Amino acid sequence: MQYAFISFSTLRLTLDEMCAVARRFGYAGIEPRMDAGHAHGVETGLSAGERARHRDIALRHGVTLACLATSLKYADAANNPRMIADTLECIDLAGDLGIPVLRVFGGAIPMGV
Repeated sequence: MQYAFISFSTLRLTLDEMCAVARRFGYAGIEPRMDAGHAHGVETGLSAGERARHRDIALRHGVTLACLATSLKYADAANNPRMIADTLECIDLAGDLGIPVLRVFGGAIPMGV
């Protein structure tokens, strides 16, 4: 079994620092949490060059970017068009960074369901 940790454990660390901590304590990977103001900087607004640099940081440390932790929620059909657009941006980011998994939420269950 291999372990990873989410960036909520290291809010103020850059991606380079997070990867160094992961290696130091024997973690195989990390999960950058988007849209939470964490210092790692993994967000959909990154340029192609910044995405390549972020990917290279993890590779240099030998740490897997195991999951892109998002706040995407799919319980409210009225919000689904926006969620789909945001998800497509996250898929592009994950692909550019070599991240194989996106975390999404079902959200609150609507009344009557």
